[in-house]
Amino acid sequence: MSYIRRIVIEKYRSIERLDVDLSPREGTKFRHLILTGPNGSGKSSALELIHDALPKLTRPTPTENPVCAVTLDKQPRDGGRGQILAFFQAQRLLRISEVSGPSKIDWMKILRGQSTATQQTVQYLVNRKVEQSFARDDGDHAVVAAIEAWFADLQKNLAHLFEDPALALHFDRKNFTVSLRYGDSREVSFAQLAHGHSAALSIFFELLLQSQAHREEFQQEQLAGIVLIDELETHLHIRLQERILPFLTEIFPTFQFIVATHSPAVIASIPDAVVYDLRKREATDSADLQGVRYGTLMTAHFGISSDMDLDSTKKLERLRELAGRARSAAEEQEMASLSDTLSERSRTLALEVWKIQNPSPVRVLAGAS
Repeated sequence: MSYIRRIVIEKYRSIERLDVDLSPREGTKFRHLILTGPNGSGKSSALELIHDALPKLTRPTPTENPVCAVTLDKQPRDGGRGQILAFFQAQRLLRISEVSGPSKIDWMKILRGQSTATQQTVQYLVNRKVEQSFARDDGDHAVVAAIEAWFADLQKNLAHLFEDPALALHFDRKNFTVSLRYGDSREVSFAQLAHGHSAALSIFFELLLQSQAHREEFQQEQLAGIVLIDELETHLHIRLQERILPFLTEIFPTFQFIVATHSPAVIASIPDAVVYDLRKREATDSADLQGVRYGTLMTAHFGISSDMDLDSTKKLERLRELAGRARSAAEEQEMASLSDTLSERSRTLALEVWKIQNPSPVRVLAGAS
């Protein structure tokens, strides 16, 4: 199994320099990487360069890239045949082909990149159900139990991701369709999912079936993977943003994730990652960001001027300006109006207004000149 230990990118588009050390801690095999920075800072470019460089490292004489150097902890065996490499672009939704019955999946077609694994999701689920039925008819109770356990585990993972403990897969054996049935009895096909759940499942099912393709073709149970995801939070509600990376790293514990994000909920969601800010060229341990309020992360890490809305921030700034100097009659009226408006918006703003109107007295130490 091979993982990334260091990435160096020099002068590519908007990236002046990126140099990040991903050496793992003692007792671990790898560390994840979370790239942050404003639009135009080079997050997508960095992912593209890394993705382009990785396959070349598995060749006997890798082609050097003059702007991107990726260092692995060791050379993959068999030319990296058993190593999963997946790259998810920012815009993604679940695309699944319809099926008409059980049919053998061409796993090599998936491994060669001629077909996305997610297209075969329903086909694979139908095939497993049919296999279970045949095993039951043959009296192969061990296989029946194993497949039942596999589906139970899959449903548990989906229920966790959807935050619905009663979520279940529903099979229509006459039409060979698979749908999701919520705890409130709603039933939707994969094509009818909300964009957030569709985006999350596009990653989950792709990795799940890529893993199965390697098991089928290479008979490997111990799989390693490097997964690159651009804008992980795309389409995701804030609750799902803070759950998605812990979910993926738990389900695929031998996969190293390299993701780009604008979300404070993502950068603080796992403890074993390096968070690299492309604008500041600074690396931070993700564990140091855990326990920090999202508002603080937005101002301290993402660089926004305030953790409140822009209109309230501007009004507070104007109120402080007026309070700090002599005012005309018109400005006194403006100050009173601003104070009333802000105080009515929230208790937090009302407290800020009170602090501005009642500044703490400056203490003068005895004997000070």
